[in-house]
Amino acid sequence: MVIFNKERHSYVNTDSELNYSPVTSLINTFKEVFDVDKQSKIVAEREGVSQEEIIKRWDNIKKTACDYGTNLHNKVDIYIASNGKEYSDDEHVVKFIKKSNLKLKNVLSETVVFNHEYRVAGTADIIIDKGSSFDILDLKTNKNFRFDSKFNKTLLSPLEHLPECEYSVYSLQVSTYAYLY
Repeated sequence: MVIFNKERHSYVNTDSELNYSPVTSLINTFKEVFDVDKQSKIVAEREGVSQEEIIKRWDNIKKTACDYGTNLHNKVDIYIASNGKEYSDDEHVVKFIKKSNLKLKNVLSETVVFNHEYRVAGTADIIIDKGSSFDILDLKTNKNFRFDSKFNKTLLSPLEHLPECEYSVYSLQVSTYAYLY
């Protein structure tokens, strides 16, 4: 069995005590690392402010976005676990339920999926098991969701045929979850 350690944001096989690579970390190996120092200097010079101010601004934006995403994920998870009784009047939950056309039959929420051979694991937000088929849904709360790269960049080899954008990364993530499930 593989479990998720929330504090360390890691996956561990409880039988072998081996660590498994998170799906998102695996996918990130195919992306260029964002050079915070270099880019924050460029933006700071362009805006006539300190580099520290830019980094602080970016950190605040990231924290606000992460808090919002975590909050929505938790509400949807509770909505599913309560069979639609909790948060049924929350505007963001209602919007997600309508957009995804989610029915609460055969729905698994926050399910750890893994592969022992490759020692990779992840947590699928929602799996709808239909018996002979299944759907995987992953909540995304990104401010921007691009289908092409803003700077005409691609993922790294062997995925250089894909643009480095939210759509490519999301597709890889959900496809990996489906393979692991």
